[in-house]
Amino acid sequence: MVKIYAPAEYATQVRHNAGKITIAGDLKIQCFPHGVIYPDFMNEGFGAFDADLNYIPESRCMRGDDVVPRHITKPRRRDIVECDCDAVYCGFGLFHHFGHFLLEGMNRLYPFLDEKYKNAKFVFVPSRKINSVPRFVMEMLGLFGIAEENVVILDKPTRFRNVYMPDQGYNLYKTTSAQQRAVWQTVAKNAGRPGRDKKIYMSRTAMGKRKTYGEEVVQNIFAKNGYRIVCPETLPLAEQISCVAGATHLAGLAGTALHLAVFMKPGGRVIQIKRNTRISTDEKDDSAIAQEVVNQTSGADFTLIWGSTERKPTGHWVLAPQIVGVTRWMKKFFDDEGFKYNTADLRPDNAETAEYERLLAKSAMVYDNRWRRTVAKILARVICMFVPGRHRRTEIRHWFERCFGLR
Repeated sequence: MVKIYAPAEYATQVRHNAGKITIAGDLKIQCFPHGVIYPDFMNEGFGAFDADLNYIPESRCMRGDDVVPRHITKPRRRDIVECDCDAVYCGFGLFHHFGHFLLEGMNRLYPFLDEKYKNAKFVFVPSRKINSVPRFVMEMLGLFGIAEENVVILDKPTRFRNVYMPDQGYNLYKTTSAQQRAVWQTVAKNAGRPGRDKKIYMSRTAMGKRKTYGEEVVQNIFAKNGYRIVCPETLPLAEQISCVAGATHLAGLAGTALHLAVFMKPGGRVIQIKRNTRISTDEKDDSAIAQEVVNQTSGADFTLIWGSTERKPTGHWVLAPQIVGVTRWMKKFFDDEGFKYNTADLRPDNAETAEYERLLAKSAMVYDNRWRRTVAKILARVICMFVPGRHRRTEIRHWFERCFGLR
């Protein structure tokens, strides 16, 4: 169930996109004897091939209606190394971002729950070279039960005795499954005893440059009404999971922290506060739909509140500053829920507002100068046309754009 406190246009859009979410039926696991798994770093591609090097379409990643990667080259036979073991194909992992690893990097792990695959290698095939794997990746896989020696982050095309290709158990904007729910519930069980706090507010105030201004005003009202304020960055991963596993209510601003709702028990409630004002018809441009797929996986009700008070509309993914406060929609939520507060609790923090205005003015020098942005982007793309390899082109283009302050 989705309950929305927001402008009618936005509420209509969210309900429309939420109505397209589906629960997958039985997922299949195909076997490809002597299959090859291939990380194509030069072209930022990844995937798997059968014994005759025919591409296996199911090795692509589905993100909503998008297919990643769209194209992949065939590995050269002389580059393929042999490995005499079975492999479960886990996709490309998205290791750089905790939220995406949680939702997309773990969506092919459910074979581990079957004894048949317990001793197989679980193979991730990144699209870019990884200098170091973030600690949370191995911690999360360890909590699921996969031994570190059975986790393979592939760096060269490899032929395995058998390649097992599981269907995706989760599609970020479209689909979830009972198998995916079983994966996250296993992690929650292994994380330790569930926390005792029934109401949790996940705060972004400890995120430094990525914080959202004005949040303390909002979270203080939640705290006044029985919510424990948690900054997830300050807790060990297992403790983050166990504290959510014991909660019946999980609140906070839109973002990765609320995706931890995958570890809640059925019957919970997620309260998400929208921290930007742009209304988009694309479900990928707003985390509400991604969050609702999470909620449907864990069996939680969803309450969505428009909390942004920003002066310049921004999207969900943006470098420009964002600010929230007690909007009329949020106040309506507080009143409907019987929250206790006084007039002073609703006032914005003047220092936070001033800092937001300062950073907004600074970012406007880049984002509002369309001529400067256009010329810089064109120059970056023209120069990079002569760089071989998609990965190298992307890296150099991003460096060029950072020099112009566009990233």
